[in-house]
Amino acid sequence: MFGSKVLLFAVLGFVATGVSDSKKISFKNCGGSGTINYVDVDPCDKEPCQMKEGVTYTIEGSFKPTSGADEPFLQVEVKVLGFWVKYPGIDTNPCNSYMKCPVNAGEDNVFKMKIDAIGMVHNIDTEVKISLYEDKSQKNTIICGEAPVHVV
Repeated sequence: MFGSKVLLFAVLGFVATGVSDSKKISFKNCGGSGTINYVDVDPCDKEPCQMKEGVTYTIEGSFKPTSGADEPFLQVEVKVLGFWVKYPGIDTNPCNSYMKCPVNAGEDNVFKMKIDAIGMVHNIDTEVKISLYEDKSQKNTIICGEAPVHVV
């Protein structure tokens, strides 16, 4: 399936390859009443981050939500041909390995995730979106951030 072959950066990927540079990236708030304090991508030395197939990216950051959640739901998507496609291999329960739960309203919450870049398209500019919801219904967005990436 084309969507499963698309490259991702994510809002939440991390690295284990020799010497690397990390970068606090710019992002666009795409929903939720919480505040994203920062997002750091490693490896990334300039914006948009250059994403290469076969590299593992670490996404780390902090956010302060206005509402809490005992069982939050995570969704990571990449824009392909103008459509948002779910990125494969992402655990939608962020409590399993990406962050501590519950998510506490009014407090800084930290997340960290590793994502393997995969792909079959190269030399394109696209976007990645990471959304955190209060629960599986995806009715109430805690935070949402979009960032541009370049697939090399």
